[in-house]
Amino acid sequence: MSVCKHAGHQQVRLGGHSHLYNGYRRISAVPRAATSERDLMKDSSPALSLDNIRSSLIRQEDTIIFNFIERAQFAKNDAVYTPDAVPVPGFDSQGQRYSLLQYVLHETEQLHAKLRRYTSPDEHPFFEVAAPLVLPPITYPPILAPGAEKININDQVMLVYLSEVLPGITPPGDDSNYGSAGVLDVLCLQALSKRIHYGKFVAEAKFRSQTQEYTRLIQAQDADGIMALLTDKAVEKKVVDRVRLKAATFGQDISSAPDTPTSAHTSTHHFSTTTTTPKLKISPDLVAKVYQDWVMPLTKKVEVLYLLQRLGPM
Repeated sequence: MSVCKHAGHQQVRLGGHSHLYNGYRRISAVPRAATSERDLMKDSSPALSLDNIRSSLIRQEDTIIFNFIERAQFAKNDAVYTPDAVPVPGFDSQGQRYSLLQYVLHETEQLHAKLRRYTSPDEHPFFEVAAPLVLPPITYPPILAPGAEKININDQVMLVYLSEVLPGITPPGDDSNYGSAGVLDVLCLQALSKRIHYGKFVAEAKFRSQTQEYTRLIQAQDADGIMALLTDKAVEKKVVDRVRLKAATFGQDISSAPDTPTSAHTSTHHFSTTTTTPKLKISPDLVAKVYQDWVMPLTKKVEVLYLLQRLGPM
């Protein structure tokens, strides 16, 4: 994996595939013949109800936090992320050997693609997948606007995970648990990617609730105005506070809790008055920071990218 810059663009290479990002550069929509605006707007799928979106986002918080906790039990293991440190039988399009993480992620996605994971509009691969389906395809209702599938910022998700998340949730060093580390990294990456790209559904729901306001901004291609309209600082604070509390709750080491009397005849004055702060498997403040500084900003970036192309070619 490498990062380079060209004329104000950031180019990220993952597995030999390059993608360019330049602020909120507009992504072209595919032809709209298959799904008309009328068909899209009349869809009453519960997927876009505020209660359903809120419930899904909360469940995804649980998944992300539990995956972080699982990954935290192993050392950082830099060899997992260094090409040629582990001689895996996988290479990118330029002939460079994959790192172990890239190899595990690539092979996992090829398998999952056969099981139609990436035909679902809420799943986004890190690598190109072209594996033939072994299950019959599913026809999904037209919830998102055409062109939504072109929005994929997983290169940025990968960079954030490797540079910000991983060093914070893992102890430094090498414990040789490379396979376990790589497999758990994939689970963390998939959970983060799903949460961040769920911004497409959030954006569609917001568009339908304030169609006139968003239409005006979309027609002007006003990315800053769209960002301002969709941002709700009060809601974001609630999310940050909630994930901090969840991390503190889910991450407690129960074995480190103080012993309590088990006899029914033990009088209350025999209880110890001292309290022991439980040992935490992961830092709640780190999880809150990941959400505040990366998960929510990247989710909103996906929302803006989606809304900029929501009305089709401009």
